[in-house]
Amino acid sequence: MLSLTHNEACGSAAFKRDTIPLEQILDNKSLARKFVKPSNFVSKFYGCYTIHFAELWHKVFGVPAAGATNKIDFGVVNRPSNIVDVMERVEKSPTSEGNPNWRIFK
Repeated sequence: MLSLTHNEACGSAAFKRDTIPLEQILDNKSLARKFVKPSNFVSKFYGCYTIHFAELWHKVFGVPAAGATNKIDFGVVNRPSNIVDVMERVEKSPTSEGNPNWRIFK
């Protein structure tokens, strides 16, 4: 999902045009030659249940990638925390499902 919006009830919503389905990664595998390898930089995909997207990204493009096995909570951005880095806070803060279980494919 490239963009997250809110509906009239202030719930999260996304439009199909703002998503990248797994199939599109495979459809664009020829782009793999444009990635710098080896790379120490991790492509991080912030969203709930992005683990499969990150794993496929890593396999197809041959670069490190990371995603969440479970749900993540962007609400932690505005809450007090010991974790100063906001993105790290999103990666590590528990949700109603427990730990997001952030996974990196190297």
